[in-house]
Amino acid sequence: YTSQTISTNSLIVVCGDNYRTINYDDIYQYDVNQSTYSYDVTGYDGEGLIISALESVVNNNATLICTLTGHNELALGENITSGLSKGNYNVQSLNFLESETVPDNCKILIINAPSKDLSADDVTKINDYAAKGGNIIFNVANVDANTRSLVSIDDMPNYKSLLQGFGINAKKGIVCDDSNGYYYRQSYALLPEVLSSDVSAGIEGKQSVLLYSATALEFTEGGDMTYTPLLKTSDSAYIKANLDGTSGSSTDKSEGDETGSFYLGIEAKKANSGTIVVYGCQYLFEDQM
Repeated sequence: YTSQTISTNSLIVVCGDNYRTINYDDIYQYDVNQSTYSYDVTGYDGEGLIISALESVVNNNATLICTLTGHNELALGENITSGLSKGNYNVQSLNFLESETVPDNCKILIINAPSKDLSADDVTKINDYAAKGGNIIFNVANVDANTRSLVSIDDMPNYKSLLQGFGINAKKGIVCDDSNGYYYRQSYALLPEVLSSDVSAGIEGKQSVLLYSATALEFTEGGDMTYTPLLKTSDSAYIKANLDGTSGSSTDKSEGDETGSFYLGIEAKKANSGTIVVYGCQYLFEDQM
């Protein structure tokens, strides 16, 4: 049933020609006990994994999610990929050097913090996908994943034009917020307000999302676009536009810093077309977050 090596006592769920394996090591969660230097069981996820497997083999309807590659994008964290798999999402990478289009059955295209630009042809492929009702999640990067140098979407004109096609612009610089309750230890470790939307039911109004080194987003009303802000700083946040990435760079507020309330997440829907959700944080899908 599988070419992977699975542990003793693992499960194989079968329905007709459909099957799904559940590795025994995934059923229990473990943490290292610092006193005994052994592993302690800290959680059990067998029920959720089995229910997910049953739904998958009975309905055989895993939803395809594509993650764009080829532009120094960050890989999705293990926690989110595991969660998507458990939710019967099939996550596959997509490289436009190997594929001429986004697959028609792709439910969501994730563009996770690219630090190299698209080609103009690739922008056309993504826009064609959106025009057919495709959905996009775009996390904006401001640090190169390989060199750790600071980057700006202003240096990636094709990506910038892709966002501007949806009426969204990413500001240059890193957002800081030293208002009480809106940051965690450092002013660039943001705890923005979660605004009311379809995706935030139950957590709106709370500071429950941690964003490091975020980019401010703005949108232009008009045309056939509908915008829903998702995350917002306090009214006293500010943008450090000229950080050079050295240890001596200060994130303290100084004269000349743009100050105000900034959006860090925006959903944009185009009439008779797809939806794009843009977040101003490249670390949003990492396990540490």
